[in-house]
Amino acid sequence: MSAMNLFLNAGSVYFLLKILDNKQHWKLFFRQSDIYFYILFRTLALYTHYFSFFIFIVEIIIVLLVSRNDVIGKLKVFIIALAAILLLYLPWVPAFLEHITRGQSWRSMQDITSSGYQLINFIKDVNLGLYYHYTNLNIVNYITIALIIIYAMSVLLSFPGKLDSGVLLIFLLVIIPLLLGLIISIRQKVEFYRYLSIIIPFILILVLYGISKIKKVYITAPILTILLFINIYGLASHYKSDFKNDDYRPLIMHIEKNFTEGDRIYIEPHYNGWVIDYYKRQWDLKLSNPVFIRYGWNEINDSLKIQKPENFWMIFDYSSVDTLKFSENIKELKSSFNLLEKSIFYLKPAKVELYRFGK
Repeated sequence: MSAMNLFLNAGSVYFLLKILDNKQHWKLFFRQSDIYFYILFRTLALYTHYFSFFIFIVEIIIVLLVSRNDVIGKLKVFIIALAAILLLYLPWVPAFLEHITRGQSWRSMQDITSSGYQLINFIKDVNLGLYYHYTNLNIVNYITIALIIIYAMSVLLSFPGKLDSGVLLIFLLVIIPLLLGLIISIRQKVEFYRYLSIIIPFILILVLYGISKIKKVYITAPILTILLFINIYGLASHYKSDFKNDDYRPLIMHIEKNFTEGDRIYIEPHYNGWVIDYYKRQWDLKLSNPVFIRYGWNEINDSLKIQKPENFWMIFDYSSVDTLKFSENIKELKSSFNLLEKSIFYLKPAKVELYRFGK
């Protein structure tokens, strides 16, 4: 949902800016398509991911600031649009309240230091992608220092002095979601590179705007050159590593070759199960049962107790965040089931162990 969420939030901001730039009488706004596109994009963004509320909060703040001299005009238009958005979101409010009060038990708490480290990683993610973890870490450390300096300088230089709604909006679209994300991450760790990807366009605009405030070419040229080479390094790191979705094909074909009717498939971590399900549909495989995607080891154990399969496949992917307990999980399975087969697939960036168990 991350790419779609970015698109919808960027579209919402775009149509809001068009509304704010419109100088007509407020009653004429509703003859224009911009207001309806804004309502559509904002509503769909809120349905896509809850972090979209961060952008929504910024939009409300900017409207209040730029409309303080035109309360009857643009503010009235936005209040009507806001009412329409909330009305369209009303069917999801019960689920929303349940989710934010329940939280996610598998997420861990952090302190301010670890949350700050997440923020630094996010800065690297914007320019390097995710595969920098498997490159030269000494080079990445130097890149990190350079990025922190450039980003901090850009934010300081971009700080809006006089009230310029465009600059102020971009500034707030970066700062407020980052601050809110940091606050939430202390209580429950979140993946900034996924959930805050909605602010990447605004980060890049803010960085370039800040650099443009430096009027000396002999300073801006080296900074832009450094950013260019950092992004080239990130792209090279990304494309020299084969995608895991493709790497899973030998494993899937091995299961397909040895699969018998009634076999079940479990996988840890759960999200790699979607890869197997995808190829099962694409290739019309004989795997008659779906991959059982479960969110954690306890859920897998519960599934085994309830479903009681005669034989099942268990996949452990060692590229996941926490693989320290895999050996304990394997011992636990061996104590309850007979090990029929074990295979190891060495994929980038790590290995995958495939087990087949029976009663």
